[in-house]
Amino acid sequence: MYTWIEIPENELKEMFMNYSVTAEKMYVHINTIRKKIDKVNDLVKIDWEDHVDRLKMEILLQFLGLEE
Repeated sequence: MYTWIEIPENELKEMFMNYSVTAEKMYVHINTIRKKIDKVNDLVKIDWEDHVDRLKMEILLQFLGLEE
């Protein structure tokens, strides 16, 4: 949806833990970020704190071509 926004990798780590920074970088309201994350959590049911679950999601997104 926001593929036109190029965010440097070093900023992604900061954004991962901070909704307000993510919203600012993506030029959307913080509630938009919260709603999108809640929707993803409802759909995929993974533990984002678990590094293995996050790795599985990253591999899946790469396989589907949704992540660079």
